[in-house]
Amino acid sequence: MLASLAEGKKAEWPLKTYAFKSNFLLLDEPTNHLDISSKEALEDAVLGYDGTLLAISHDRYFLNRVCTKIFELQPDGMKIYYGNYNYYKEKSNKPSFKIQNKKKSHKRQRLSFETKENVKRKLQQRPVS
Repeated sequence: MLASLAEGKKAEWPLKTYAFKSNFLLLDEPTNHLDISSKEALEDAVLGYDGTLLAISHDRYFLNRVCTKIFELQPDGMKIYYGNYNYYKEKSNKPSFKIQNKKKSHKRQRLSFETKENVKRKLQQRPVS
């Protein structure tokens, strides 16, 4: 039966089967590879879940819809934001990622690569003792 389901429905199946057997649910990137209707079905199922949900996700729309607390891991511990993703972004003062940040990152990667090449060249030019 499972083999005949579409990919999105296969992803829904474990949630429907196991989600309501305990009071704790861990979802790791649950919306990856789901189509829009499957994402909506997952969100509805999670919103109807009467238990604790820990979701690790890069999908800010999913987080905004289903989360009531955001836990931010920091080098010295953890900070809790009581609200959805929008509330977290507002209160954490995190800069939003923009195209220019990607360009800066690309420049850093290029500089790092050039530095590695310079080091490699210098090592090759050193006389062997």
